[in-house]
Amino acid sequence: MRTVILGAGTTGLQLAKWLASEGKDVALIERDPDIARVAANALDCLVVEGDGSQPEALERAGIAKAQAFVALTGSDELNIVTCSVAAAEQPGLRRIARVRNSYFTSLAPSRRSFMGVDRFINPDIETARAFVSLLSQGLDSSIVRFSDEDLVLRSSRLAQGSPFAGRSLRESRAALGLSFLAAALERGRGIEIPSGDTVPDPGDVIYLLGAPRDLDELLGEEPSALPRMGKVVLAGGGPVVRLLAEGLAGGAAAATLGLAREAKGLFGSTRRPSVAVVESSMAACKLLARDLPGALVLNRELSDEDLFLEEGLTGADLFVAATEDQELNLLSASRAKLFGVERSLALSENNAYSPLVERLGIDGVISVKSNVVASIVEYLRGGNLTTLHSFYDRGLKILEFTVTEHSRLDEVPIRELDLPKGALVIFINRRGRSSLATGDTRLVVGDRLGIFTSMDAIRKVEELFLGRDA
Repeated sequence: MRTVILGAGTTGLQLAKWLASEGKDVALIERDPDIARVAANALDCLVVEGDGSQPEALERAGIAKAQAFVALTGSDELNIVTCSVAAAEQPGLRRIARVRNSYFTSLAPSRRSFMGVDRFINPDIETARAFVSLLSQGLDSSIVRFSDEDLVLRSSRLAQGSPFAGRSLRESRAALGLSFLAAALERGRGIEIPSGDTVPDPGDVIYLLGAPRDLDELLGEEPSALPRMGKVVLAGGGPVVRLLAEGLAGGAAAATLGLAREAKGLFGSTRRPSVAVVESSMAACKLLARDLPGALVLNRELSDEDLFLEEGLTGADLFVAATEDQELNLLSASRAKLFGVERSLALSENNAYSPLVERLGIDGVISVKSNVVASIVEYLRGGNLTTLHSFYDRGLKILEFTVTEHSRLDEVPIRELDLPKGALVIFINRRGRSSLATGDTRLVVGDRLGIFTSMDAIRKVEELFLGRDA
């Protein structure tokens, strides 16, 4: 599948690299000759210097054989116009436009189609959703929870004397008498999908899927998730903070961000948390106070030495630093922990600062551009193959595939799926209940499969489940 991308900024480059790493055919269009030259040196794909709103540039990028067009320039209007031009050149094309104006994302599908766009991607909405998703998972990267709570995935570094170290996984399963599945093994810098004959060593990281009670017995009691929130502090006055504040208060943004669905787990009841917003601009504070009547709006500098003490922000359940200054966000999130804040998160433009999370003592960093790219990739895959969880720093994903009448997998045993090396079906959700997958399990229409896969295997996983043109 060829994807044509307009705009070689950070997001365009990241998307092109991601798709190329999955074996996709990618073409990138960039108007600025210097940026185009840098992109051509950095990417293993076709880079076209030209105006993407002109048919000639689209033709040189191979729009005639493309299946998707993604417009990622800094202009909402240009992105929409180029989607319309691309639609005229290749009517069957899927067209995605990045926009900042929330008006476009609120349009009904018929009106989007009239404008030549199949999907609008709003970076602010995607970022706010990512914060909510991180909260709902409890902020512990070693634990992945699934919606039905029948199964949980946990990772653990094996110590000397571990029941898994020094013997095969098949022997461990027989000796322990518990139901679990070893989904992956991390050894040094490598990741492998293990077999029953795999023998883990002390120091390896093992990823185990099973019922929460069984994994508690194997690995010790699961660390506590995020305490239910009663007091939240948001730093910044931009769209991300507005969305989070409105969503936490139960406003219209709650449904958009998924907070309506997560409310019980995060808040414990229908009672919403108290929200304080810290913003340095007086003009922005006035607008925030007008639009967020339920929030306490504080006109203070985030770097003020006595901010937490003077404003009574110590001991908050959650602190989110989402200003336009990513360095300030990281330092403020780290500093918040010194004042007794239970959990702190920071906003960044990209993943460059992710390795500092542990050193700074904060609980997570959300990257704007990475979430935009992930959302686009998700859409390009189509609704039948979606991402449940990503281990960005390890090159691993958990995908979910729904068996339909058209997928030709009805009554096929899992052992006959011809999965590529680096991929494993780890669970099946049938009629709302999840269970560990076995090779003898026969698929039926309506089953949802959890697929643990490395980035190297994703291309073949897509071909297997979505067809040869994926």
